[in-house]
Amino acid sequence: MAETHQRHAWNCVGETLPLVFVIDAHDGVTDAIAECSCGQHALLNLLDWAGKHLQERVYTVSELATEPARVFLRNIRSDYCDLTRKAAEVEALGVAASAVSAVLGLSLPDLRVVATEKAHTRRPIWRVDLTEPGATGWHRRLQMPCASP
Repeated sequence: MAETHQRHAWNCVGETLPLVFVIDAHDGVTDAIAECSCGQHALLNLLDWAGKHLQERVYTVSELATEPARVFLRNIRSDYCDLTRKAAEVEALGVAASAVSAVLGLSLPDLRVVATEKAHTRRPIWRVDLTEPGATGWHRRLQMPCASP
């Protein structure tokens, strides 16, 4: 994927992140597609959460090329009877996404960017990885305030 010199919304502390599709949620967004004002898309995957209402969240960011993002959004919004289709579409989107390029701190419910850092880490699966809120250490590393749950 070509490197851009654009500062995307997910790289700017204080910005409100524009989501175009929520893939999964639990008391707020867990996996989603964000779109910058320049048209660049990114796949967000929940890495950790903390706070009384799990509102302080940390995500990995993987940029998406225009075509895979467009195809996913078209396909997922179309009518279909196959109950396995959403999972297949999400898996294909993950394969098409770039490697994780950043870790992002968001404050819910307004999706305000509170921290961002370049990072290369594996793409998490929040339902498997988050057994204890705040245990990964990402909130400390990003210097995000977080109250105990």
